[in-house]
Amino acid sequence: MDGNSDYLESLFKEMYSRELERAEKIYANLSLPAAIIVGLTSLTWFYFASTAGSEWGVLRVIVCVVCAALVVCLTCAGYFLVRAVFKYENGFVLSPGQLEQYVNEVRAHYEAYGANQVEARTETHVRSVLRAQYVQAGQLNWMNNARKSDYRYKMHKALVVALAILVASLIPFALFHSLCKTGSGAGVAEENARQSETAVGTGSSCSLLRTQDNRLTSFTLNARHAPTALAR
Repeated sequence: MDGNSDYLESLFKEMYSRELERAEKIYANLSLPAAIIVGLTSLTWFYFASTAGSEWGVLRVIVCVVCAALVVCLTCAGYFLVRAVFKYENGFVLSPGQLEQYVNEVRAHYEAYGANQVEARTETHVRSVLRAQYVQAGQLNWMNNARKSDYRYKMHKALVVALAILVASLIPFALFHSLCKTGSGAGVAEENARQSETAVGTGSSCSLLRTQDNRLTSFTLNARHAPTALAR
């Protein structure tokens, strides 16, 4: 092969290697977004669980809308994450063992036909085959990496929107949480006041009953002693 062919062969080989490295970097960069998705999902569940048992109002409606928006964003982000990881088959050239077997088969083919310069012909044929494999595998890997990068970009946008919604909802959620605490405290105080009133009412009733009982006892004793006094 001439110098131009050697340059193209080295270029295709380098592009093939770069696309494989790019695919590994894309997979490595997906671990942090996956952790963020899990964390935001837990926080969304905390938001939703905090509204349980509370009365409906403007703040609760806002918190529920925020939860729904977060669920939509996280669902999209999870879908894009899955699409960036699965359903891809990378292209590869022959492994060393496969390449050695193929070289032997090509050499045996030229030797069987009695061709001249068997080694040179074998080398030229194998290099042309490898060059074609570098081109085909590099093109397939480039297309896969382009799709992965596109889904990763969409996933990042969904996470940015989710984080923006989360930051914007901090103040309404804090107000809602404080109102829930205030309402709970007022309810407890009201219940304590009712119990106190009940206790006071019960005590007054007991005192009244005791007074009436004492009066009845005194009247009974007086009624018993009255005939004796008259007889004397």
